[in-house]
Amino acid sequence: MIESNDIACLIFAAGASSRFGGPKMRHKLDDGNRILAKTMGVYAQVFEQVNVVVRAGDHALISLVEELGGVCILNSRFEDGLSQSIIAGVKNCGPARAWLLALGDMPYVSAKTVEGLVEQATSESIVVPRTSAGNGNPIIFGTKFSPELLALTGDLGAKPVVMRHPDCVQFYDCKDTGVHHDIDQLSDILPVEMKPV
Repeated sequence: MIESNDIACLIFAAGASSRFGGPKMRHKLDDGNRILAKTMGVYAQVFEQVNVVVRAGDHALISLVEELGGVCILNSRFEDGLSQSIIAGVKNCGPARAWLLALGDMPYVSAKTVEGLVEQATSESIVVPRTSAGNGNPIIFGTKFSPELLALTGDLGAKPVVMRHPDCVQFYDCKDTGVHHDIDQLSDILPVEMKPV
């Protein structure tokens, strides 16, 4: 288990779900798990503490996170995009030498992939999962990049930080197609018998 003061796990679940057409994070998958619950379950296999950034005032999602044993971090500026969730998470998760940034709507990532990313993480690196299809998520940022993470704006996430520091990027090569599979709409949900490789 990774302790929270070593590498902090941050899952972002404060989006508007506009393309999904409803409360996406609480939507039930074919296996009976809610999307966010399945995502949290992956990271709970690796991390002692799972932090989830949610909209301030989203009491239903806050209750779900707490029922699952996660720690809620409230984002009161969710309308300003993913950048504000990253800022809220980095500021409020406690001391760490690196942050794993994960998306709540990506429940198909393998815990083995997460473990591989963690093993490569340092305070001065950016660790990115990569398959033959390209780069994916989650990504781990060392504390060296905290000023840039805290200065993010808009809805691009931390991609600009990765782009500015190609020399600091370490790739974790894998065959986990879950690192590319996010759920934007109902058709993105995989049947229970179809698991990413």
